[in-house]
Amino acid sequence: MNLSITEEMFEEWMTTPVTLKLFKLLKAEREDMKEGLVNDAYEHPELVKGRCQALGLLLDLAYVDLQEKGTLNVTEQS
Repeated sequence: MNLSITEEMFEEWMTTPVTLKLFKLLKAEREDMKEGLVNDAYEHPELVKGRCQALGLLLDLAYVDLQEKGTLNVTEQS
């Protein structure tokens, strides 16, 4: 079955308690990593910078980003 994701569905997902908690945890993790980078706490800071960038992409996700990448249709697996 092919499931099209509408803007309304996306906005609803962004406001669910699970999503809000997840994003809060991701944001805190990212802030901890950034603080560790400032304090030179990592043996491989380039890896941590990449993780911070990846988390930033997730935290800044918007419906229009999905539209531009053509990822609004999801195939449901049984």
